[in-house]
Amino acid sequence: MIKRSALENLKKWKDDRDRKPLVMKGLRQVGKTSLLKRFGEEYFEDTAYFNFDEQKDLADLFRGNISPSAIVESLSIMHGRSIVPG
Repeated sequence: MIKRSALENLKKWKDDRDRKPLVMKGLRQVGKTSLLKRFGEEYFEDTAYFNFDEQKDLADLFRGNISPSAIVESLSIMHGRSIVPG
């Protein structure tokens, strides 16, 4: 039931034209990653998954005075496919 409710909340976020970036926070080992992967598979044509705990060099992309487009370009290279708005 909780997962269904969480998926519905994520769908509302997705459908909001003025949505902000999504940040998922919570206790360890409660299903955040599984929930977001399922949400991505069900509601998006393509998703990119990055794990900052497993890929320590990801944090370097966000250091310094770097533009969002440069971050997305670097993430696209790591993902192996273009990351596009939407």
